[in-house]
Amino acid sequence: MTPARRIVPGQRAFLTVRAVNRSFRFVPVKRVTETLRYCLAASMAGFEKSIVLHEFLFMSNHFHVVLTDLDGCLPDFTTRFHALASRALNALRGFSGTNIEKGHAIVVPEDDQRLLDHCVYTLANPCSAHLVSRVRHWKGLSSLEMQYGMPIRVERPNYGLWAPPRKKTRKKGQKSEDPKSSRKARCPKREEHAGRSTLPEALTLVLTRPDVRNDLDNTELREHILGRLQEREDELAAQRRQEGKRVLGWRKVVAQHFLALPARPEAMFGRTPSFSASSKWTRIAAAQVRDDFMKAYRKALKAFRNGKRQVLFPEGTWLMKVRFRVRTKATAVP
Repeated sequence: MTPARRIVPGQRAFLTVRAVNRSFRFVPVKRVTETLRYCLAASMAGFEKSIVLHEFLFMSNHFHVVLTDLDGCLPDFTTRFHALASRALNALRGFSGTNIEKGHAIVVPEDDQRLLDHCVYTLANPCSAHLVSRVRHWKGLSSLEMQYGMPIRVERPNYGLWAPPRKKTRKKGQKSEDPKSSRKARCPKREEHAGRSTLPEALTLVLTRPDVRNDLDNTELREHILGRLQEREDELAAQRRQEGKRVLGWRKVVAQHFLALPARPEAMFGRTPSFSASSKWTRIAAAQVRDDFMKAYRKALKAFRNGKRQVLFPEGTWLMKVRFRVRTKATAVP
């Protein structure tokens, strides 16, 4: 059963989304990176006034995104992106099935310090995993080289989901066959729709500064985050020297098969935090808000199951509001 999620306007979020079974579905070869970049830009185009991106980075089997949900529509955005990205990756590989696990983790940073920490953590992930020594060596999809407020142009790939239709070829003197039967025999079903995409040939993708450190302008804040990133890279390099470890290296990273699994899979059934805070009292306050929401939600859900369809759910209720059109209110159910 999906746990109750509290989705409210203006909420900051640190997302961790994993590939199915922790496999390397996002292995950062050129075509996969270009495909995911376009999928992200196309998904953002429908939420340009609702979702703002602060940082993002795609690893081989998961990705992180730091964003602010201005309108309380984060599940709609993730559903759109995950569906488009999964279809595009399948078309690229001639594969089928899901690529992204359900139930991605959403951590709400409760203060500015933790938001900046998540930004640095996101960018430093390839170094933390000991894949490359410096983040600039990671050529996968990331926001490392982007600047706040400066849009980048993203071209639609001409392969995979957006490949043009194949030209029909017929040998001289060969009789034409029934077009329906021959097409079904020779081509995958997706080729029947090749060249029909309504998505634009080019889009823009913008990185927005987080609402922190108002004493710094856009350039200074970006330099502050990248400076902290360099400090983290130096710490990890010193740790590897002390332990006698070496990074895997970019060539070995991109040589991995997309169906392969990590040699040391991480624990799949652990505690997933729903918020983060840099001080004890902020954590206590955030935990209290979460507990109050869950108590009010369970009480309203019990009443709903008992036939009281007009019961008010607490603000931030998402699944019940979408699936059953329940009403919500700003205060907890008394």
